[in-house]
Amino acid sequence: MNKPQPALQIVVSNDGKFEFTLASQPPVVIQSDWSGWPDLSSSQSGQTGANKTSLSRIEQFSLEAGDSLFVDSLAQAGRAMDSLIKTGQLWTEAVFNYHNLPRVEEIMRRAIDEVFPGTTPLIMVTARPQMMPAIESLPLLRPDSRSRTYGNMNDLLRAARVFVGFSAVVARSLPDGEIDSSIGPDSDKLNIRAFLGHRMPGACLEHKFFDRNKPSVAISAPWTHTKAMSQEVVQSDLAEQLWGDGSLENQFHHFACHCNTESNNANAHQLKLVLRGGQEVSIELETLRTMRRNLPLKIRQRIEATKLPMVILNACNSGQVNVFSPTSFPKFFLHTAGNRGFIGTEATVPDRFAAAFSQEFYRLLLTKMRIGEALLQTRLNMLKKYRNPLGILYTFYGDPTWQPSCRAAVAEELGESEFLQERVRCIYGKKE
Repeated sequence: MNKPQPALQIVVSNDGKFEFTLASQPPVVIQSDWSGWPDLSSSQSGQTGANKTSLSRIEQFSLEAGDSLFVDSLAQAGRAMDSLIKTGQLWTEAVFNYHNLPRVEEIMRRAIDEVFPGTTPLIMVTARPQMMPAIESLPLLRPDSRSRTYGNMNDLLRAARVFVGFSAVVARSLPDGEIDSSIGPDSDKLNIRAFLGHRMPGACLEHKFFDRNKPSVAISAPWTHTKAMSQEVVQSDLAEQLWGDGSLENQFHHFACHCNTESNNANAHQLKLVLRGGQEVSIELETLRTMRRNLPLKIRQRIEATKLPMVILNACNSGQVNVFSPTSFPKFFLHTAGNRGFIGTEATVPDRFAAAFSQEFYRLLLTKMRIGEALLQTRLNMLKKYRNPLGILYTFYGDPTWQPSCRAAVAEELGESEFLQERVRCIYGKKE
């Protein structure tokens, strides 16, 4: 099967220069005042103006949702959508400058409209992490300035389509790395190693989903015992899980856990793991780098000769994952560790939503859908099923045409009753 070509390629330079290249067209260069997100290694006090407003509005909607998956009514969903559009407009002006917007919107419209009928537009964005604009969350497809009415689901979907992330497959890449197009190990099952927070209802629900679909999913999960372990033992075991011989058999490394990115120093950002016995272990990004750097030479050479599994960092409802958080973890997993791709979130995502999003995403992958289209379709399906737009916060680095080698299958989904059972078990400490 031939791979689709990008409808639009965007390259962002360090001086705020945007180079837009439509298919079969010469590049269009637009200079803006965009200087990227504040330097995470110094201070986040630069979160001002549109960026701070964007963050607060997105997180307000997410926090109001709490553990709720369903948005109660079309009217409420419409208000949330209007707020996200206003937020996105502020964000768009901060990135491109107001006077550049007509040109940028025209380029984006052509990229979306001028593809072959039945073809999903593909947009590739290349920038270093601090300069990466949140293209998915920008309403660049000319939102109507008139007041919108939301009488039915089609009205909500029509409003959502002004966002690039609801209208096209968007894939990000970093300028000093190659996009790996290999499909990974050949298997008739989707091969996943899952690092799950065992006291998080959503993470436990994800584990149940994987377990219930064993005919199609080969799932391995570390730390199945309940005894406590020292920090050093956990780190050593994690290194083996991520980079040992068995890791090359996996197609995905799936994390369902908390992330702490509050520190002004990106090296202090943490993965917060909860082991089966309830033990909490925090591992800083700098520690992960040290673990990777200290691997035996033979292991380093072996894993550097190939690409490691796709990483999904499904950080749930920690209240500490903000718009700046993905900038360091993608760079670590893609460059330092050498993983094939990365999916993460740009703001707080409630535990219940994260679990449902994960199930829907893997369900689509099991139909042999390409990963970029699966992510786009998952965003749309979450909006259709639950009137919930938070799927726009999931972003992807890697080859969007990647397709699993497993046989096509129909996944069995888990619903609200199972989530409530997991919530009760986690709160009251019932046995797993």
